[in-house]
Amino acid sequence: MRLLNKLRLGFLVAVLSGIMLPMQYVNAGEEQRAPPAARTSGTLGPAVLRAISEIQELLQPEDEEDEPDYAGAKAELDELRERRFERMNDFEKSTLLSFYTNYYLNTEDYLGAIGIFEEMLLIETLREDQRLRTHRSLGQLLASEEQWQGSIDNYQEWRNLSVEEDEIVYRGLSYAHYQLEEFEEAKPFWIDRMELMLATGETLDRDDYSYLNGIYFTLEDYQSALDLTKTMIVLFDDRADWQNLSAIYSSLELDDRGVQALNLYYLKGMLDDDYALHQPGSQSSRGNRHTPHWKPRYSQRVWRRSSSKQTRRT
Repeated sequence: MRLLNKLRLGFLVAVLSGIMLPMQYVNAGEEQRAPPAARTSGTLGPAVLRAISEIQELLQPEDEEDEPDYAGAKAELDELRERRFERMNDFEKSTLLSFYTNYYLNTEDYLGAIGIFEEMLLIETLREDQRLRTHRSLGQLLASEEQWQGSIDNYQEWRNLSVEEDEIVYRGLSYAHYQLEEFEEAKPFWIDRMELMLATGETLDRDDYSYLNGIYFTLEDYQSALDLTKTMIVLFDDRADWQNLSAIYSSLELDDRGVQALNLYYLKGMLDDDYALHQPGSQSSRGNRHTPHWKPRYSQRVWRRSSSKQTRRT
């Protein structure tokens, strides 16, 4: 798997690895052994409780110096599944499958995790928060495997079920559509993501604007690219944006304004020696002004920054 895909999933592992057995089940004593309650939808029976508690200790030892025993945990999970799965209530099944996802994510078997998440969605009484988390996790995991349409489908199902919007979902939808070269579909999700982040007091950096600008340029929507580039210059005053401004003016056949942008760029001391060798209006200069100094892409920094914030929110 590519390095970028691993970066995208790092925070997902961190988040979901923390979804272990609640302490009220781990520390429940004899009171958890009441046979009638064991078969209700929201209760772990005593046999399942004991097995799950042992598996949790293998995956997450109490002593921080001890290494997790992933092989031992997988063997215990498989044995419990083979022995009792058909007799489990839905809560027990979802609990067991959650531990499987922890195992697969921590061992970086993302295809295995995808299969388990998809199986969890078949549980009719799966809690709403688990169903939402499962769809979003599948959106991320399928994207890491470059299964873009599956990623889109799960993110959209998350939106159908959720009463709130989510920056991670908007980001994933835009990126998946971009990878499918569905640039018109990618655009509104990224705009919605940016507006949501600003509305919640989060800060956008230049990469956030550059991605949208790249979509505008790909769609040859030069007027929108021009407006956004002017905003970026005000916010960041980056030399690449000044060069982009000249390139966009040329694309709009506003060559005089393109030359003015280059002059301002030069007066600000941002024009390097190689670029300065080309006189405005020459063929070489015109070629440079038509070439934007950014490429539409999904930067690793955007992924890492957003992923880090998502981990802190969980």
